[in-house]
Amino acid sequence: MGHDEHFLRRLDRVSDHHVEISLTLYRDEALLREVLSRAELPPGAERLAISLNDPNEGPFVIVTRTGRFVTCLAEGMKIGSDLVVLTRPRLDAAIARVERMRERIARVTTLQREGKDGTAQRLLRKLADSGLRFCREDAETLIQIWPLIGKEAGITFAKVVDGIREFDTVVAALRLHKLHPPELDIVRKFGRIAWSASNLLVLTSEPEVSEVFDQILERYDVDARLGIWETLFRLGTFSHSLRVLWSIGQRRKRALEHLRPLREVTDVELNVMREYALGVVALGSSKARAEALKELARPIKDPATANPVQRLAAHCGDSMRAVVTNEAVYDGAYLIKGRGVAAALLHNLNKPTDEMIAGISDDIARAIIPNLALSWLRSDPLLEVIPLAIPWLARATRAEFFLPRAFAEQIRPSDDQDVIQMLSAFAETRRLRPGPTVRNEAPKVGRNDPCTCGSGKKHKRCCGT
Repeated sequence: MGHDEHFLRRLDRVSDHHVEISLTLYRDEALLREVLSRAELPPGAERLAISLNDPNEGPFVIVTRTGRFVTCLAEGMKIGSDLVVLTRPRLDAAIARVERMRERIARVTTLQREGKDGTAQRLLRKLADSGLRFCREDAETLIQIWPLIGKEAGITFAKVVDGIREFDTVVAALRLHKLHPPELDIVRKFGRIAWSASNLLVLTSEPEVSEVFDQILERYDVDARLGIWETLFRLGTFSHSLRVLWSIGQRRKRALEHLRPLREVTDVELNVMREYALGVVALGSSKARAEALKELARPIKDPATANPVQRLAAHCGDSMRAVVTNEAVYDGAYLIKGRGVAAALLHNLNKPTDEMIAGISDDIARAIIPNLALSWLRSDPLLEVIPLAIPWLARATRAEFFLPRAFAEQIRPSDDQDVIQMLSAFAETRRLRPGPTVRNEAPKVGRNDPCTCGSGKKHKRCCGT
């Protein structure tokens, strides 16, 4: 009697509900492969016991590591001590993942049949061209048809981040106060890829999407996500920094693993990122809150002996503990700040009236600051705005980062000056900006002129030798 025939005969050992699950495994090759991949069988293990209920009492389905079905064991029947057990929660997770994959494939097929693939390409181009004015309605359309473009967008994002990294040396060579046409083209190109990265970071960061994106990043090193977060956070704009903090919060399970080593890094920007990201994690996950708060930099016992990075980290840590304790207070302050900024941009006024401020809705007030090209680098007052946004970052969705079309079309688009301002602050923090030109104001001495030292000889025969 073959394995499969024996297995089918032994189905009478389990209840009708468990028979259905067992037959699903038997008939679904893709699901079984997913189950086996989640079991992580050690090299010497040849069989796997899949628990249909209790991990100790069963019932169990026994399969080989190659996917052949062996038998079913009724509830209470003992399994060998050498068998690896796959628990019911892990089985359910495998089933859910395969179902999501099939739903995604079905959506792609439907969208292609309806001709939506052209819409996807058009919106991807618009995402790069519109910059921070890329509106919520277009973002929601992209999210809906993401199965069509997820892989391509992930590859584009990886290339964009590489392009930003390559600009370190380019920025060092630019005199940002006096740009020639070819240099201005470089600035515009940098702005285009910087704002594209800002938008793509949000679209590729939610768990369902990031699984596919992480597969694309396998050609990078192990800390690919951490490297991307560091690269974009260093740019220093509210747009990049707040979206990076939100992205880290979306990966709560691994966020602490990524952030913990940064405690030893003597880098101002990375310490700021670490402390504020821990605040997002603490507010976004009750399970991770205690550990995140424990990781926050502790107050300095002797500030006189601390270096600037330690003092800044301790200050940010204190801020995050205050945010976690007084979440509602900071969220209210963030709304007030956002309404003022949005009203000023909408009406092009430094000091909008109370009536103008009151006319700004909550969703616009929360989304406006993550859409600013303003850099907080080298500006302590601007840096202090970030803690206000932490409560919102802990609960925001992808679409909420983008401004509604009706508002986005009324504000000034990002231009060359926004990019120059960002590059200037970025270059200063990275010590890439070239120093001022040194001019020799002393009169030039000719070769046959008397030497300036007073020897009476010609310069070429004396100090000019």
